[in-house]
Amino acid sequence: MSTIDNKTIIDDIIAGKYACDHPKRIVEYTNAWGNKAWGVTFGNEDPNAYLVDSPYIKNPRIIWEANQND
Repeated sequence: MSTIDNKTIIDDIIAGKYACDHPKRIVEYTNAWGNKAWGVTFGNEDPNAYLVDSPYIKNPRIIWEANQND
């Protein structure tokens, strides 16, 4: 799992710029400091990891998911 705080990197991941990475899901949320952040899950990691509200993850929403065959 990765937490990224840069929208340009997220856009590049979605566009497939980093071909060696194969994310399963990207979740946008508000972090504990009130800033936008993105949680990225890969491979066998729990794709729901960033979908639970907590003090560190507020208002999560899925913005991108891999195809079932990926």
